[in-house]
Amino acid sequence: MAQTDVENVAVLGAGSMGHGISEVAALAGYDVSMRDISEDVVQDGYDSIEWSLDKLAEKDRLSREEADAALSRVTPVVDLETAVETADIVIEAVPERMSIKKRCTRIWKSTRQTTLCSRPTRPACR
Repeated sequence: MAQTDVENVAVLGAGSMGHGISEVAALAGYDVSMRDISEDVVQDGYDSIEWSLDKLAEKDRLSREEADAALSRVTPVVDLETAVETADIVIEAVPERMSIKKRCTRIWKSTRQTTLCSRPTRPACR
Protein backbone atom coordinates (compact mmCIF):
# COMPACT_ATOMS: atom_id res chain seq x y z
CA MET A 1 0.00 0.00 0.00
CA ALA A 2 1.38 3.38 -1.01
CA GLN A 3 0.79 6.52 1.03
CA THR A 4 -1.30 7.87 -1.84
CA ASP A 5 -3.66 4.88 -1.44
CA VAL A 6 -4.66 6.01 2.05
CA GLU A 7 -7.75 8.20 2.39
CA ASN A 8 -9.59 6.89 5.45
CA VAL A 9 -8.17 6.26 8.91
CA ALA A 10 -10.02 4.63 11.81
CA VAL A 11 -8.73 5.29 15.30
CA LEU A 12 -10.05 2.93 17.96
CA GLY A 13 -10.00 4.98 21.14
CA ALA A 14 -10.75 8.65 21.76
CA GLY A 15 -8.71 9.10 24.95
CA SER A 16 -5.42 10.97 25.23
CA MET A 17 -3.58 8.93 22.64
CA GLY A 18 -6.57 8.26 20.37
CA HIS A 19 -7.75 11.82 19.98
CA GLY A 20 -4.16 12.98 19.45
CA ILE A 21 -3.63 10.45 16.68
CA SER A 22 -6.98 11.42 15.15
CA GLU A 23 -6.02 15.11 15.19
CA VAL A 24 -2.66 14.51 13.52
CA ALA A 25 -4.25 12.29 10.85
CA ALA A 26 -6.91 14.93 10.14
CA LEU A 27 -4.26 17.65 9.92
CA ALA A 28 -2.43 15.46 7.39
CA GLY A 29 -5.59 15.47 5.25
CA TYR A 30 -7.06 12.05 6.04
CA ASP A 31 -10.72 11.42 6.82
CA VAL A 32 -10.84 9.98 10.33
CA SER A 33 -13.39 7.81 12.10
CA MET A 34 -12.59 8.17 15.80
CA ARG A 35 -14.31 5.41 17.77
CA ASP A 36 -14.92 4.85 21.46
CA ILE A 37 -17.37 2.98 23.71
CA SER A 38 -20.00 5.71 24.22
CA GLU A 39 -21.25 8.96 22.76
CA ASP A 40 -19.97 10.84 25.82
CA VAL A 41 -16.45 9.43 25.60
CA VAL A 42 -16.09 9.92 21.85
CA GLN A 43 -17.55 13.45 22.14
CA ASP A 44 -14.98 14.29 24.83
CA GLY A 45 -12.25 13.22 22.42
CA TYR A 46 -13.76 15.31 19.63
CA ASP A 47 -14.04 18.32 21.96
CA SER A 48 -10.35 17.90 22.86
CA ILE A 49 -9.41 17.98 19.18
CA GLU A 50 -11.54 21.09 18.66
CA TRP A 51 -9.87 22.78 21.65
CA SER A 52 -6.39 21.90 20.40
CA LEU A 53 -7.07 23.11 16.86
CA ASP A 54 -8.53 26.35 18.23
CA LYS A 55 -5.33 26.91 20.25
CA LEU A 56 -3.16 26.24 17.20
CA ALA A 57 -5.19 28.76 15.21
CA GLU A 58 -5.05 31.34 18.02
CA LYS A 59 -1.25 31.02 18.10
CA ASP A 60 -1.07 31.32 14.28
CA ARG A 61 0.42 27.82 13.99
CA LEU A 62 -2.27 27.19 11.36
CA SER A 63 -5.04 29.24 9.83
CA ARG A 64 -8.62 29.19 11.05
CA GLU A 65 -9.57 27.58 7.71
CA GLU A 66 -7.00 24.80 8.18
CA ALA A 67 -8.24 24.15 11.73
CA ASP A 68 -11.87 24.04 10.58
CA ALA A 69 -10.99 21.76 7.66
CA ALA A 70 -9.11 19.35 9.93
CA LEU A 71 -11.99 19.22 12.42
CA SER A 72 -14.46 18.56 9.60
CA ARG A 73 -12.44 15.46 8.65
CA VAL A 74 -12.99 13.84 12.09
CA THR A 75 -16.17 11.82 12.58
CA PRO A 76 -16.94 10.58 16.10
CA VAL A 77 -18.30 7.01 15.99
CA VAL A 78 -19.51 4.52 18.60
CA ASP A 79 -20.26 1.50 16.40
CA LEU A 80 -17.02 -0.43 15.92
CA GLU A 81 -17.90 -2.04 12.60
CA THR A 82 -18.95 1.34 11.15
CA ALA A 83 -15.65 2.86 12.26
CA VAL A 84 -13.55 0.36 10.33
CA GLU A 85 -15.71 -0.48 7.30
CA THR A 86 -14.03 1.97 4.87
CA ALA A 87 -10.70 2.35 6.66
CA ASP A 88 -7.42 2.02 4.81
CA ILE A 89 -5.59 2.13 8.13
CA VAL A 90 -6.90 1.10 11.56
CA ILE A 91 -4.96 2.34 14.57
CA GLU A 92 -5.80 0.84 17.94
CA ALA A 93 -5.33 3.19 20.89
CA VAL A 94 -7.43 1.53 23.59
CA PRO A 95 -6.65 0.86 27.25
CA GLU A 96 -4.26 -1.96 28.03
CA ARG A 97 -6.97 -4.47 28.91
CA MET A 98 -6.79 -7.87 27.23
CA SER A 99 -10.57 -8.15 26.70
CA ILE A 100 -10.59 -4.87 24.76
CA LYS A 101 -7.46 -5.73 22.79
CA LYS A 102 -8.94 -9.10 21.79
CA ARG A 103 -12.11 -7.44 20.53
CA CYS A 104 -10.05 -5.07 18.40
CA THR A 105 -8.08 -7.98 16.99
CA ARG A 106 -11.32 -9.78 16.05
CA ILE A 107 -12.56 -6.65 14.29
CA TRP A 108 -9.33 -6.43 12.29
CA LYS A 109 -10.10 -9.81 10.81
CA SER A 110 -13.28 -8.35 9.31
CA THR A 111 -11.55 -5.40 7.63
CA ARG A 112 -10.68 -5.36 3.96
CA GLN A 113 -7.59 -7.36 3.00
CA THR A 114 -5.80 -4.15 2.03
CA THR A 115 -6.39 -2.46 5.40
CA LEU A 116 -3.29 -1.87 7.50
CA CYS A 117 -3.92 -2.42 11.23
CA SER A 118 -1.54 -1.26 13.93
CA ARG A 119 -1.03 -0.56 17.60
CA PRO A 120 1.06 2.47 18.57
CA THR A 121 3.00 0.45 21.15
CA ARG A 122 3.78 -2.53 18.92
CA PRO A 123 2.93 -3.70 15.41
CA ALA A 124 0.03 -6.04 14.87
CA CYS A 125 -0.94 -7.99 11.81
CA ARG A 126 -3.82 -10.25 10.89
